[in-house]
Amino acid sequence: MDEDLLLEKEPIIPTITVDHHIHTKNTYFIVIPEVLRTAYDALLQLAPSKVVSSIKVSFPALEEHEEAEEFDDEEQLYKSSTAVLAQQDSKTIQVRQTTLNNQDITFLLVPVFKNKLIYNLVVSTMFQHFVISKLLCFATSELSGLHTLNKLVSQNYKLPEKELLLKQVPDMRPPNFITGAPGALVSHANIYNVEVAAIAVSAEGAFQLDMEKFDIAGLVDLAAVVDDYLGLGGDYVQIVKELAKVKKAGSGSNALYI
Repeated sequence: MDEDLLLEKEPIIPTITVDHHIHTKNTYFIVIPEVLRTAYDALLQLAPSKVVSSIKVSFPALEEHEEAEEFDDEEQLYKSSTAVLAQQDSKTIQVRQTTLNNQDITFLLVPVFKNKLIYNLVVSTMFQHFVISKLLCFATSELSGLHTLNKLVSQNYKLPEKELLLKQVPDMRPPNFITGAPGALVSHANIYNVEVAAIAVSAEGAFQLDMEKFDIAGLVDLAAVVDDYLGLGGDYVQIVKELAKVKKAGSGSNALYI
């Protein structure tokens, strides 16, 4: 197929919808990317949670195109290839809520999207539909140096006066950066003046190709920081360690791929 034709075509923009959700307050709103699913699964095991909402990514415009009667060959090929990509990116994100250490926690897992622009659309919708008091997001980054973690904390983020492992995590500085859903979250939090703290695990690979990997030690360090910050008494980090062991045994490596 002619590449010029592909370049000339406007991308099909997805529709992001949020179902009716319960308007409950949260102490923390936690967002975790798919690559760090182990951290999400550990939250599911830590305490009972319930689904309070969902965010759906769909492509109704593409369905309308499929109903058209006539296509030339190149147009049909373009629509077919676009349909495949859209089908891969048509997903529903569950928004869950739990209570940890007398704190109401809203949390969700952001899946992988082939079209990276969708991350920004999903995050924008989140800020429009949900009350977010304090945002805590996990991320990955190709960190320079020997550190397994970096943090990116907004100036308006109010940390407790007590000693915290989070305070010992080095601040993220150039050339280190975060992208994808975590990057969009930090940007939108600044726009909406929402307190945000992003904790990045050292990783390597190509985000654009969905081929990131990170060291298990970094994941455990992340769990330890979160456990300490939320006052979970070591239960969360222990679950993450156990889940990581299972994944490590399955992969035969100290690194985990997305």
